[in-house]
Amino acid sequence: MRSNTHWLWVLLFISPYLVLLFKLGEFGIPPLPEFTQVLKDAGSQAFFSALLSVTLGLLGALSLLRWSTQGVYGYLRTFVTLPSFIPPIFVALSMITLLEHWSHFPFGFWGVVLIHVVVNGGLCAVIIEKLLRSKIGGMWELALVEGGRKWMFVYHGVIRFLARDLWSIFIFVFALGFTGFTIPLLAGQVQPLSLSVYLFDKLRLEGDWGQALFLAVFESLVLFAFAFIKTHSIKSLERRLSIDVLRHLSIPVFNALIVFIAIIVIFGDISAWGKGAMQIISDTSIQRTLYAAAMMSLAIGFGVGILIFVLMSLLVGLSFRPQLFRFFNFYSSPSPVFLGFVIILTFPPSAPRSLLLVGGLGFLFFPMLFRMYGRSLVEPLKMQIETAQIIGASRSLIFKKVLFPQIVRPLCWLSGVASFWAAGDFALSRILLGQDSTLALLVESLMGSYRLEMATTVSLLMLLVGMVSLLLFIGIGHVTYKKLV
Repeated sequence: MRSNTHWLWVLLFISPYLVLLFKLGEFGIPPLPEFTQVLKDAGSQAFFSALLSVTLGLLGALSLLRWSTQGVYGYLRTFVTLPSFIPPIFVALSMITLLEHWSHFPFGFWGVVLIHVVVNGGLCAVIIEKLLRSKIGGMWELALVEGGRKWMFVYHGVIRFLARDLWSIFIFVFALGFTGFTIPLLAGQVQPLSLSVYLFDKLRLEGDWGQALFLAVFESLVLFAFAFIKTHSIKSLERRLSIDVLRHLSIPVFNALIVFIAIIVIFGDISAWGKGAMQIISDTSIQRTLYAAAMMSLAIGFGVGILIFVLMSLLVGLSFRPQLFRFFNFYSSPSPVFLGFVIILTFPPSAPRSLLLVGGLGFLFFPMLFRMYGRSLVEPLKMQIETAQIIGASRSLIFKKVLFPQIVRPLCWLSGVASFWAAGDFALSRILLGQDSTLALLVESLMGSYRLEMATTVSLLMLLVGMVSLLLFIGIGHVTYKKLV
């Protein structure tokens, strides 16, 4: 029985696509001129978002070579990637509020591109820096000895040598922009600038389920196509280089730029914090809505964290098979709008939407978390598992006595990360829940009425609720580990 459990996991995560197979007869094709215009606009937006993000990432990576890999600089690297991991609605609001305070935010095409670059630039920089440190080997050292010029080496030894890796990063950012939802919806204008926004318009605004069904299938095919486009990384020519040698290759200024970008995203327009708090204090109606939304966000975050903990425990501890690594490495999670559409098709209107939201967010987050950290949980314990199996221990006993005490803390940390993301979710919540039901939806409502100061304060509370949920899971993991050992 256990040998076939991996097929249950595969079936679970391809089930949204199977649901659509039974609806093929209900397709409705969007008007061709409208559809091609959306593809053109979304493709152009995604292209410039990816191009500028990878360009900023490459320049930032060359600047990061000046930093040590340890100490305070390690924390700074984490800091510059924060715009990629905090809720997108918070980033969008920070940029809109800050630029509206000083001048005018460019809503529309370039506004969406700007926020995508801000979100992805720091992450691209850290990823490319790791590639530089691990793959250029001794080439730069040899170029220095032979008197090679830095910019010639950047072109031939970095850009051309790492072309496949840079292309993979470009495709990753392009896919995020092409199928994104939150940023194109909030920073765009009337014309949809991504497939997900176009699908949302058909689903919620026009009520055309046939065309929405066609767009959901088309979007899933696009995501599968991006997964196939991934290229294999070139063989690493790793060689440890001293920090002094790498500093000769670095380009100044851009490390300060990506740190500055992270600062303005996190803090935004500080003057709006106090103004928004005073507005909330003086408005009793918004206080009641705010309390209910905060409790709902906390409940959703904690629920998703528990779900991720259970799923990870079942997969890693009780039903893990090596084939699942290959499946999740290839598998691409559906977009939130696509998944929300499938949930609406599958479940009756009377079904509790908050529970469906918890399940949907767990469905979205689990593959990514497993792909990022699943192997690191399993690989160090393989020898212990094999030894216990040789002496006749059952799978459940191995999990209880051998695995669980060692993985409980990282599992709780992963669950906390998922709960943080869920507490700030906007995309799937926008599909399944009513207006102002969560803090993220309340932020959107306040932005729509142009109460940006109040929206900024609510968005900070949204981050605080997410942090509370994250710290709860970390604390639970620490206490459980102490009791078990």
